[in-house]
Amino acid sequence: MPDVAADWQARVSDAITISRGLVADSRDLLARLNSERGANGYRCAWCGRVSLDQEEWWAVDELPLHLIALGKAAEKHSVCPECIANLEAAGDDGLPPNV
Repeated sequence: MPDVAADWQARVSDAITISRGLVADSRDLLARLNSERGANGYRCAWCGRVSLDQEEWWAVDELPLHLIALGKAAEKHSVCPECIANLEAAGDDGLPPNV
């Protein structure tokens, strides 16, 4: 018979480890947001995703709650790498493939 308590303890331990990782990621993002405070981030002119530094891009609905303001306050426009690749693949028409 499986040891239910040990299984439960392992699952809780895994959940705690994942939560700590998410908290650390959120703290890193918040630190980056604070360092870019005056810039207010970037919004991709094609897909609407936002970025703090034009390296990592997120859909507004994928942002952690404490970064939602970034999606609303992104004042600068750019084009994210994925959209650039789509535009380059599209050729002269300027539309992403399959549109």
